[in-house]
Amino acid sequence: MAPDDDAPTVTVPAARSAVDVDAAKLTLALEIAQIGSYDWDVARDTMSWSHQLIRMWGEDPETFVPTYDDFLARLHPDDRETTAEAVRASLATGHPFEREYRFVRPDGQVRRWLSRGRPLLSDDGTPLALVGMVVDVTQARSTDERIARTLESITDAFFALDTEWRFTYVNAEAERVLFRARGELLGRSVWECFPEAIGSTFERAYRTAAATGEPSRFEEFFEPLNGIFEVRVYPSDDGLSVYFHDVTGNRRMQAELAALAEVNERALKEAEEARDRQTFLGAASTLIAASLDREEVLRRVTALAVPRLADWASVYLVDGLLLRRVAVAHRDPSLAALAASLVDRLPVTLDSRAVAAEVARTGRPALLTSLEDIKEQARMPGDEFAAIAQRLGIGSAMAVPLSARGRVLGVMSFSGGPDRAPYTDDDLDLATALGTRASVAVLNAELFEREHGLAVALQRAILPPRTPGLPSLDIGVHYLPASAGVEVGGDWYDSLPLPDGRVGVVVGDVAGHGLQAAATMGQLRNSLRAFAFDGDDPDVVVRRLNRLITVTDPEAIATLVYAIFDPATTTLTWCNAGHMPPLLRTSSGLRFLAEVGGPPIGADPDATYRCGRDRLEPADVLVLYTDGLVEDRTRDITAGLDELSAAVARLEGEDVTTMAAEVARLAMGTRRRDDDVCVLVARTR
Repeated sequence: MAPDDDAPTVTVPAARSAVDVDAAKLTLALEIAQIGSYDWDVARDTMSWSHQLIRMWGEDPETFVPTYDDFLARLHPDDRETTAEAVRASLATGHPFEREYRFVRPDGQVRRWLSRGRPLLSDDGTPLALVGMVVDVTQARSTDERIARTLESITDAFFALDTEWRFTYVNAEAERVLFRARGELLGRSVWECFPEAIGSTFERAYRTAAATGEPSRFEEFFEPLNGIFEVRVYPSDDGLSVYFHDVTGNRRMQAELAALAEVNERALKEAEEARDRQTFLGAASTLIAASLDREEVLRRVTALAVPRLADWASVYLVDGLLLRRVAVAHRDPSLAALAASLVDRLPVTLDSRAVAAEVARTGRPALLTSLEDIKEQARMPGDEFAAIAQRLGIGSAMAVPLSARGRVLGVMSFSGGPDRAPYTDDDLDLATALGTRASVAVLNAELFEREHGLAVALQRAILPPRTPGLPSLDIGVHYLPASAGVEVGGDWYDSLPLPDGRVGVVVGDVAGHGLQAAATMGQLRNSLRAFAFDGDDPDVVVRRLNRLITVTDPEAIATLVYAIFDPATTTLTWCNAGHMPPLLRTSSGLRFLAEVGGPPIGADPDATYRCGRDRLEPADVLVLYTDGLVEDRTRDITAGLDELSAAVARLEGEDVTTMAAEVARLAMGTRRRDDDVCVLVARTR
């Protein structure tokens, strides 16, 4: 028997109808005590929770906005992954979700919850929603208690009818809505208690559901209660279960949800704009940090600003009483030169009326929202300005200071074309944030240039300008500073004739860069010279140097190789403190002296060191070097050592200085020098 034609038509948007959803809710309500209900819109990732569920959660229903991530975060760690997997499986398969898990309230209480839900899927199987209910089952576990508590705690009115249409259960909400105590209803026929329902949509729907065994859903005005109710009827072998509530309240809730959705949409849009802003500024920070050249930094920032923030942009640096243009970019590269010519027509002295000059003087950003304001600043004939403005596209403009540590370093200006909305205060804030990042980079570049110059000067003053002529060894050195834009390292070398006729050579590398590394390098060189002239073997000298540096400069770490050649015995004695292994070329071939050594100096004040020894023949070649020769970020150090061996093997009988330069050339190839490179070649006579 089909439902009555007067019943409203229910549109089924997916494989499971809205009636199925409601049936699931009611079934869960009968199984779970003191439930909280939820409705998760999976497609939009929004959740609607009942007040009871939010209170169970331990939050204020008036202010708390739930999210799925909040739910997962509050689960007991041992239950989190299995519960999340059960949710994913339910959405993927369409099977009901049922899980009991532990939940940690904000006050630290651990409660056990039972949750059951049912997914809604589209015709193609795409998950649309998950609806269900939750009950705290920490103490109450019996089925009867769960059912009773459910029926009394749900916010909807509910009653059950047996096959003779008699009331068998009426919950408290039904008592309130029907204006009848359950004692007046239980055991009596629904038609006797409510004769007004006879012949109405209510009777037709009840009888159709009982006859067909199919659930029914309808909305109808009931005059005795003076309200419109949405009614859901679920038949069973025992009779009917009827679930109903006031549509007016439901519609009010829907309106509130719609308003909330609108608020959420605005919030999401604002969040997306904030993410976009942070992504842009993050990219700017990364791009800026990649260079220590002031003008290169500003060229990069200008290129980044176009077209994200402007159709064309320019940057000035304060140079005495002038503002010197250092970069211009246009979204159309063919118009960059024209943009530069217009920028150059603007007054660039600090005492001029130009916006850039005013920003430089005051340190405050400026916003020009009209073409007339820009034209006034250009101070050029109207026809000429109009022609240039038309070609470049000018609608509004803004300028921000490049300032750091209380000093204005320059000005960055932005121009938007007529197709771009006029700049707003939000745009000005973003431009100011970009200018702040650029300012710090410019100041850092200035400081680097200053420190780099001092470090280079100190390094050149410390390193010996040439190696002394020695009777038993020919010594040549080749030193290559790091590429431009990289800090000066702590590489150093020395050769020294000892009082007993022996000859010492050393190559070392101080960890770090800049002035501190150069200063430590000088301290090590002078200390080693003092210790070496006592005539001790290299291991003793290195041990004394290690103890000294751990006391005088506890933060310093350095590696070195110190070798002594004794011409009387033709013996080479060396000690390696965490450095690259020396390379020895003899008539029998090439080998690295890597058998003995110890940790870098400064790493352990009680470290022990040992010496290695070899006999040298005339024309044997010893090569000491720093790691910049064989190691960089693009290759394994083994490959670098192999290239060094090949370079030394190819050396002919040139003078040792030429040999050192040739080793550096062959081993380095065309690689960028990210570190200083030092090569010392010693050849026995």
